[in-house]
Parts: sequence; C-alpha cells; structure tokens
Amino acid sequence: MDSLEEKFKALQILVVDDMDSIRNLVNSCLNELGVKRTILAPNGSVAWTQLQNTSIDIIICDWDMPQLSGLELLRLVRASRQHCGIPFLMLTGSTEKEKVIDAIEAGASDYLSKPFSPKDLEYRVIKLLSKVKA
Repeated sequence: MDSLEEKFKALQILVVDDMDSIRNLVNSCLNELGVKRTILAPNGSVAWTQLQNTSIDIIICDWDMPQLSGLELLRLVRASRQHCGIPFLMLTGSTEKEKVIDAIEAGASDYLSKPFSPKDLEYRVIKLLSKVKA
C-alpha cells in the first residue's frame, strides 16, 4: 500500500477561491503535505473549464464567488457523469447551519469554515483520500 506521502504526491487538486490570499494559503498548506500538483482557479467558471481539460482528484472550493459560486460549481460537478465522483471540500466564511445543510444536500464531501488551520485542512484532505478513485 502506498504511504500517505506517496498518495499526496500523486494527487492533483483543484483549489477554487476568488481571494488570492486564500488560494495561496491552501496551496501552501497542500505543498507542505507533499501535494505537488495543484491547479488554482479564481472562480467556479474558470474551475469548470479546468475540469473539462484536466484530471482532478479533489476539489477544494470557496462558497461565495462571482460568476459561478461554489454551490453552483458543486451542483455542476455532481450532475456531470464524468466528474460526479470527485471529492469536493466546500470552504466558507459562514457557519450558518442552512449553508452547511445546502452544501451537504448538494453533494459536498466535507465542509470547512474559514478561518481554518493547516491541521484542519490536512485532516479534511486525508479524510477525502479514502474517496479518491484509484
């Protein structure tokens, strides 16, 4: 069986957030874990285009973005035969119970509220690894 480090190296993760600082923070955290292949997108529309052109193992996506929100992207991903099985981690600054319920009902694999620690993100990514198709 592959070690956790080898699994992280093999992952291709799509990070979607309209704030450069959050995209860079998530990317840095993933790099610290050993993830070498990340694709950064500033909104759901760009992310959807990336999904059509690239094999992605995990999506980490902000909720509130212009053009195409995280929830809208999640619904597109779950409705797509090609992408429906990709683990999807929803990020948001909101802790409203209704938003959490909406995200879970739409098919989010997990949910992480901002601000979050690198350990929080690591825990969620490790949890999602079990859902990544081999």
